[in-house]
Amino acid sequence: MLTFNQLLIDEIPILEIVPAEYVDKPLPLVVYYHGWTNNKDYSIAYAIEVAKKGFRVVTADALYHGERRLKGQEKDQDIKNIIEIIPQSVREFPKIISHYQDLIKEDFIGVAGNSMGGITVCMLIAEYDQIKTGVCLEGSPASSIIAKEITGLQKVPEIFEKLDLSKRPELIKERSMMFWHAQDDQWVDVSHVHDFYHDNVNITALKYTYLSEDEGGEHFVPFSEVRRMAIFLKNVYTLPKETVWQETSLEIEKLYGNVSE
Repeated sequence: MLTFNQLLIDEIPILEIVPAEYVDKPLPLVVYYHGWTNNKDYSIAYAIEVAKKGFRVVTADALYHGERRLKGQEKDQDIKNIIEIIPQSVREFPKIISHYQDLIKEDFIGVAGNSMGGITVCMLIAEYDQIKTGVCLEGSPASSIIAKEITGLQKVPEIFEKLDLSKRPELIKERSMMFWHAQDDQWVDVSHVHDFYHDNVNITALKYTYLSEDEGGEHFVPFSEVRRMAIFLKNVYTLPKETVWQETSLEIEKLYGNVSE
């Protein structure tokens, strides 16, 4: 049984999902980041799958989303706000970690997210060494490029350049990281993650980085990939790095048969 708890951390609306018997006990922590115009509650399906694997999962409303939305703007807000929203999430991350510091088992902190949340994950990996693993679903490691494409601006805040993994892949630092993308994603071009992975797959920093692509598809994460994310995070926590992806793939194959890798 899982327990759901809503709280505020320094004015950040939080939804915490945790196995009921571990509410007040240390567990590995995963922070999940939602996509554009979504919110923490929309991320429940993702969070539940991860929590079922023995994690405390926290998902927060990003700036201007969910409980932080501006009146009448959650649906129709300017996409250019993304260059304010993502950096805010990056800056707020330490506040969330500080709140849970005494409940983080073995200092294990993971981050995961989809779309805008996936971009956030990549920037968090670049910024914070304390993060052990990351999962980017239909996002982009090329934060400066995607920010310009989305907004149409020629110049975006410096943080997007500083934390751009496509320009600084060494910042992954051999941490376990998973990317998933549909090849026909109409919102975030698959070439961002495809090119990043294949251009850098042989460098030491990406030794434990993995990419799963689905033929066709769209800007939507299938439930099979939500499960892959949860299994991957569990395996990162429990298994030697060298076996994580193989074991994750085997578990997915048992559940769904032969799926795209």
